[in-house]
Amino acid sequence: MQATRKTHPFLRYITKDDDRVRPAHRAWHNLTLPVDDAFWLMHWPPNGWRCRCRVVSMNRREYAAGRAPDGSPLNTTAPPFETIAHINRRTGEITQTPAGVDPGFGYNAGIARQQALAAVEQAKLKAAAANLAAAALKEGLQPPQVAREKPDQPTWKTLELPDLRELQPRMQAPELLARAESIDEAVSQLRATLGVPVGAARSVRTPAGDVILMDELLRHVVEKRLDARERYADFVLPTLMRPDEIWRTAYDDGTLRKRYIKLFKGAKYDILVIVRELPNGDVVWNIINRERGKMNALRIGDLIYQAE
Repeated sequence: MQATRKTHPFLRYITKDDDRVRPAHRAWHNLTLPVDDAFWLMHWPPNGWRCRCRVVSMNRREYAAGRAPDGSPLNTTAPPFETIAHINRRTGEITQTPAGVDPGFGYNAGIARQQALAAVEQAKLKAAAANLAAAALKEGLQPPQVAREKPDQPTWKTLELPDLRELQPRMQAPELLARAESIDEAVSQLRATLGVPVGAARSVRTPAGDVILMDELLRHVVEKRLDARERYADFVLPTLMRPDEIWRTAYDDGTLRKRYIKLFKGAKYDILVIVRELPNGDVVWNIINRERGKMNALRIGDLIYQAE
């Protein structure tokens, strides 16, 4: 599919459209998104045992027509990214998989070669995450300290970008999670939702490269209990994987941090994920929820990515 993206830059999800189709998969029927949309990274059929769904490519003319060959309308809005916890009855291990996708089917499980490549890639990402975590800890990485943006950096106003309040979000907001009773419970909630192993790390692919989520830094995210940021855990991965903007901001402590901004439909707050650049890679540093007007003030630095 990637080889034909110039002539057919869109993919359409197709089910058998009968009474045997899973409800979650039925909701994806005729879902049509760009080839490089993050949705396809974890929802490539088959998405479960005996799943009969498939994906076909579409050219720009077909996409512009807004209808499938049978005349049914296309759905061009990516669904909200939701995960479900699965417990391995044998080991007790808890894993997070996308809603509607069986455990172990979070990539193209139907083609052996792609399975092998995906396994190799995941192994490399896991090793990279572990190596980065070890290197960061060896360097004495500490939870974030107070730092301020350097002055005289570009802003959304100097770049003549639209006010965020004028934009229409494309993704429905996930439901807020329950407020945790303690910091330890909040950290556990973040771990489970984000898929971060205890005492370890995981990698997430973003438009600006791979980002590491480290268990060591999750406590800092939720330590301000008035904010209860663990409630926004389901907002984090969509913000990293499908951001609306990414800004590279310089701070007065000599660090560079990327600001991933995502707007959500139906939410009081939008989300900003701060990612710090380290010699061995990028690490999630903090999560901030802001009203849309106030989020404008955080659009500072070099704009390195903007969703089309």
